[in-house]
Amino acid sequence: MRAEHPPAIHHRQSAESRPVTASAPTAPAIAPAQPGAVLPRDHHTRDIVVGIIVLIAFIAVHLYLYKICTGYQRVGASDVTLYQYWAWRGKALGEWPVINTNWVYPAAALIPVWLAGVVTPANGAVYMGCWFVLVTLLDALACLVLLASAPARRAYVAIGFWLLFLVALGSTGVTRLDSIIAPITVMALVAAIRHTRLASVLLTLGAWIKVVPGAIVISLFALARKRFYTVILPCFIVSAVTVGLAWLLGGTLGNIMSFFTSQSDRGLQIEAVASTPFVLAKAIAGQQTWSYNTDLGCVEVAGAHTGAPLVVAHLLNYVLILLALLIGWLAFRARHRGYTALLIAALATMSGMIVTDKVGSPQYMAWLAPPVVAALAWRKLNRRWAGTAGLLLAIAVLTQLIYPLYYNPLLENHWPMLLVYTARNLAVVVLFVLAVFYLWRLGNGRPRGGAGTDARPGRWRGFVASWRAGELTAAGLVQQLARDVFVPSYEARDDGVGVREADAREAREAEELRQRVLAGEAAGLSGADVAVLQGLHGGLGVEIGFVDGASDPYACPPVPAATTATTATAEAAQESDPDRPAPAAATATTATEIPPAADESGDERWTQPRYTEPE
Repeated sequence: MRAEHPPAIHHRQSAESRPVTASAPTAPAIAPAQPGAVLPRDHHTRDIVVGIIVLIAFIAVHLYLYKICTGYQRVGASDVTLYQYWAWRGKALGEWPVINTNWVYPAAALIPVWLAGVVTPANGAVYMGCWFVLVTLLDALACLVLLASAPARRAYVAIGFWLLFLVALGSTGVTRLDSIIAPITVMALVAAIRHTRLASVLLTLGAWIKVVPGAIVISLFALARKRFYTVILPCFIVSAVTVGLAWLLGGTLGNIMSFFTSQSDRGLQIEAVASTPFVLAKAIAGQQTWSYNTDLGCVEVAGAHTGAPLVVAHLLNYVLILLALLIGWLAFRARHRGYTALLIAALATMSGMIVTDKVGSPQYMAWLAPPVVAALAWRKLNRRWAGTAGLLLAIAVLTQLIYPLYYNPLLENHWPMLLVYTARNLAVVVLFVLAVFYLWRLGNGRPRGGAGTDARPGRWRGFVASWRAGELTAAGLVQQLARDVFVPSYEARDDGVGVREADAREAREAEELRQRVLAGEAAGLSGADVAVLQGLHGGLGVEIGFVDGASDPYACPPVPAATTATTATAEAAQESDPDRPAPAAATATTATEIPPAADESGDERWTQPRYTEPE
């Protein structure tokens, strides 16, 4: 096995920054701003102005959403009326869902329904106002978590996208239980970069409100280390507390678990992606395409309980489970990519559950926002995430056109709305396919170019260029696609850092990471910079809790001050005498100046380690 150069810290420095010496280590001339650092006056002014603009936009968006939900889009807020009825029945008659009767939702969904009815559930207008206050507070809490965890500029971009998405989705994005789990999922994904336990707790809590966030726990389990203590145990504790409280309040086990079977026999809802062929086929034949389900209060494909629609509906019950397991396996393949793999896996999970769900209600589109919001906060706005955000906004706009604005024309087979309906469903399928494809490519572990690698950046454009130049035949293109996409082989990888070697490198990488932190301190980086380095490099479960590493058993060990001086002396000696062989520690901790360019994960200041062959 050929030797590899250990990865080095690449820190952006200005042209005036001087190299580190043993006598007086100097900090970079332009150091990145840290939380709490004193910024120039223009930076302070700009940040204050942007913060005020974002605050005003947040208030304006939520006031606008409240206005339309009580006005011309009141039909889109019909579920809140149902929540108000459950709260009134529980307070007036003592009959609570889950406690006294079966329920279509998990047990913890009763918490927001009850909280919104604390004032007076008998008054529908007051209940609607209380519900909006609850949703707004959760959204505000998620925004504060973004601002406290991510760089301010990226947090503002993420919050701005989220506000645009809420406006594009309309009333259904804030008047359903999905509006409760969306900010919880955002906070869970943001917490995952530092605290896997907290992420597991939040996702499990969201799953007990509405099942969907629980699917992300599978990917979190696949990516995290110390899986039992960081994922399984917190998940078990939250589930046990939830079931135990419901049981102590008088609920039976059958009522508590009734959400698993309450919708198993329902047919294909007309908004579902799987209903698209049936809706279009019957519209072309000039027939009605729907039937009203009085028990569930939804519109289903005509004949949904017989023939092909019934078969599809039953198959989708199992496809959902297989899909979650498949994405978990893909995330496990890409575990060496850490946080990026989690975000892509979360997006693939959410979009896949919409594609394979037989209900497909419009509020389900709110599931798609949290992974993109977290990605915009922690990754540079490159073409991949900007395109995903744009596609998501288009899906939200088309969804609002379908429901509640022009739902009746869709039911009456008007072709403009049928085209909108088909375009929305196809866009969701495209988003799912792209997310799964990219997650698969992350698992291949190929570097996207860089010194010492023969991987070509822009692989697809390289295919097109080779085809036009006559250097690639049709047969060669098919073989290349099959080798790269459909039949990945660990032995055939040209980067030398396949998944098989990941486990063997863990012990060595732990020491290398410590040395890189040491080099960062020697280069004059502050403790906050070193913390950011640990979080961006390590992924999930390794450097969890690096903010309060003194109390966290998984944090990196502290670096002795004496070792810092030793490393600086070794680097100075090597710089004064180029022919002198460099010690291993000095080689592993050299700070290299690079041009101002972002790495493949999108971070502006740090690059992912590149494993290259010796020259």
